[in-house]
Amino acid sequence: MIKTIIEIIGAVVLLVTSGFSTYYSYLSYHKSYEIDYFQLKLNEHSEISNSYIKRMKLAKNDKEKTERIKTEFDNFEQNWGSSKLLSLLLNNARNFGLDKISQPDKDHIFSIYNFINCKLYLSNLEIADIEYLSGNYQSASTNYLLVLEKDPKNITALEYGLQALNKASENDPNYKPSTKELKQYKNFINNFGKNIKNDMEKDKLIQRSNELKNIENKYFSKTL
Repeated sequence: MIKTIIEIIGAVVLLVTSGFSTYYSYLSYHKSYEIDYFQLKLNEHSEISNSYIKRMKLAKNDKEKTERIKTEFDNFEQNWGSSKLLSLLLNNARNFGLDKISQPDKDHIFSIYNFINCKLYLSNLEIADIEYLSGNYQSASTNYLLVLEKDPKNITALEYGLQALNKASENDPNYKPSTKELKQYKNFINNFGKNIKNDMEKDKLIQRSNELKNIENKYFSKTL
């Protein structure tokens, strides 16, 4: 337990010193959603930390109560630090390819995810990634759509969302996506294509569009 905590603290220090440059380079691509979310979480962390400090000051004459609050605060800091480390690992896995990462890397991600309750500190994109890696593809697709609702130009969420739909059908012969779900993906593809300029992203978008057509043809006789 102590060794694990030390490893997490060391990793968070690495995140703060060198990892934030990687993290911010990723965030800069999706400014409309991810940076706002990250800033919100930083503000939330500051507010909660200050509330613990105030509580400890008020309870300074009650040693038992002060220690109890301090323990709660330490748990909160571990949760927050663990979630930031998990965010960095998921970002790296997402960029490398969620289907390509090794089982030891998956185990590392899940060990941090399950180590302490850091779920409350994760974005919909990160929750979607966890569901994807866990093989819960229907839930992954739902969460990727939530990302797209806030950030319609997030082609990464579009890509993994459609992959999740494909994998859901492969894993469960009785699974059938809703027409609403497919229409949402179609709308995001059409809207994204209006402003796209990067050739690589154009190719990706064509691939995603073809994937969607294949899903439509597989489940529905008429194109949506």
